[in-house]
Amino acid sequence: MDTKPQQQTTTLQHQQATALPQQTTTLQLVLAWGFVGIPLVFGVVQTLINSMKLFQ
Repeated sequence: MDTKPQQQTTTLQHQQATALPQQTTTLQLVLAWGFVGIPLVFGVVQTLINSMKLFQ
C-alpha cells in the first residue's frame, strides 16, 4: 500500500498551518474599522437623538 500521496498532503497541510501570518495592510484596517465603526457611530447618534426627546 502506497501512503506517499497521503504523506505529501499531510506535509502540505502542516506547512500551510505553520506558515507565518501575513501583515495586515492599511486598507484592511480601514475597512475593518469602517465595518465596525460606522454602525457604532450611527447607533450612538440615534441614541443621543432619542434621549434628547426626554429633556425637551
